[in-house]
Amino acid sequence: MVLPAFEKKILESDLQPMIDVSLRYKLIEKKFPAKDVISKYAVA
Repeated sequence: MVLPAFEKKILESDLQPMIDVSLRYKLIEKKFPAKDVISKYAVA
């Protein structure tokens, strides 16, 4: 079965909470803005 390709927007507001929780549980060393890891070529 072939699945259709859907366009999914990558929003900073969706990603930032995961970054914050990662910091809380020491999976990352410091907080950073989500925009730093979203490619300029990502669907916006």
